[in-house]
Amino acid sequence: MKVIIYVEGPSDASGLRELFRDLTAAKEEQGVRISFVPAHDGEGDHQNWLLTHALKKAVNILRNDPQSRVAVAPDLTPPNRVFPHGTADELVSGVQERFQRELKNRDADPRLQERFAVFCFQFEFEVLLLAAEDALRAHLQSQDLKCAWTRPVEQQNHGRPPRDVIQELFRAHGAPYDRVLTPAQVLRIASIADLRKACPQCFAPFVDFLENA
Repeated sequence: MKVIIYVEGPSDASGLRELFRDLTAAKEEQGVRISFVPAHDGEGDHQNWLLTHALKKAVNILRNDPQSRVAVAPDLTPPNRVFPHGTADELVSGVQERFQRELKNRDADPRLQERFAVFCFQFEFEVLLLAAEDALRAHLQSQDLKCAWTRPVEQQNHGRPPRDVIQELFRAHGAPYDRVLTPAQVLRIASIADLRKACPQCFAPFVDFLENA
């Protein structure tokens, strides 16, 4: 079986590969290959691509390979891209509706919906870094994280999303932050159990999906 998860960018994909490296290795031994795929390699609106073109790719994959599953996991922020949404529930239901429409427009079997899933990072992928406090302390080599943020971490907001908080945190520590490399470096030493506990709304169901693949 193949499980393909489309995410917004290279940092999301590389970070998830590091975080779930043990799980994906174990699944590989069971005959399940899990892939984290960034929206596209070039510049542009990754969220827009994920909410439009990724759905077309998902239909192609699912109808051509009955042993496949596809999921999309966009950021919640910025809101109202492609269709109106400001909450995780609105984003997920909106993507599912657009996928159903895509199936109908292409005369595809509606049962393909059963192998399609939608998740989101509330409010951005960097929420996982905020949840990984022990890993952040180790990476920054400091027991005192010199920046405050909302806890539970999934309760940040569109006005001060996780990416802004993380960049503020690294500036406060005088530490370099590379948007592609740093998330993977932090998540490599993070605990999935800790992240799951800190992010019960949106990330925990995503972990459940991967574990049950």
